[in-house]
Amino acid sequence: MGRQGRVRVIYAAEERPRPLYARVLKLRQLNPSGTLCFVFFEGAIVMGLLLALAELVSWWAMLVLPAAVAVMVKANDVVASVVVRGAALVPEQEQERFRRELDPPLNRSEQSRVATRRARRTGRHHYA
Repeated sequence: MGRQGRVRVIYAAEERPRPLYARVLKLRQLNPSGTLCFVFFEGAIVMGLLLALAELVSWWAMLVLPAAVAVMVKANDVVASVVVRGAALVPEQEQERFRRELDPPLNRSEQSRVATRRARRTGRHHYA
């Protein structure tokens, strides 16, 4: 059976399946790439192996280090979830004031473009 039986699946950026590492940890807010998941998991294993070979730690550290990294990644995701929930409770007027304080000083044409983008994104039009 040649190339006729093969089906090639091309995903859009939003539709790509999440890496196994992110699915196993059930990450909600963080969306690590495949490369980052590789560094988190396999990199921690290699680091534990190198430390064990250098006799700086016991051999069990090769197993504990990836678990410790996974716990830290999950804790980061939990903190991000709490921050997102907390930000949703802030009134819109306070959010707009906060955005204005963080935005660098822009010229008038740039300010109007930013306001137009925000209006399109939120569905609300604000005229100054």
